[in-house]
Amino acid sequence: MTAAICNDDLYSTLSFRKVQTDLETSCFGFEGLNAPSADIDAASQPIVLEHFRLGTWIGAALTGVRHLDKGWDGYGAPKIDWRVIRKMSRALSDLQPAYAYRAGAIVPGADGSLQAEWHLEGVSIEFCIEADLSESLWVKNRATGEVLEAEGELALTEFQRLFGTLRL
Repeated sequence: MTAAICNDDLYSTLSFRKVQTDLETSCFGFEGLNAPSADIDAASQPIVLEHFRLGTWIGAALTGVRHLDKGWDGYGAPKIDWRVIRKMSRALSDLQPAYAYRAGAIVPGADGSLQAEWHLEGVSIEFCIEADLSESLWVKNRATGEVLEAEGELALTEFQRLFGTLRL
């Protein structure tokens, strides 16, 4: 079972703040915390966005996923690991400026995975970061019915190649 994060509702309820210590600068010039160590629960850390701009659907959705507690699906789903969230953030970092691309959905999986998806008139695209940090891609061309499936580095490469399809 998966749960979609409603971007508009989520964005309107979030409070963004920045901690003044231990800062790094992302590729967008936004300062954010270095990744927490493995023995620190990421949800206990302040809200900090590292690889995307504040106010985008990507930032709002990833921040919402980051704060899902264990059992968020009502059936004991694990908390989405911060490394999965960070890897998805990096995979989506080239979709900037965000207003120039179609908004998609970022959906947490009950197995600890995280999926970014777009269902457009001509194509469906689903890119997933699994709990073990492996990548997978599923794409369906609605006109031809052709389906592309890829895993690993090829999945990320093919996903980034499809960014032009998402441009407005």
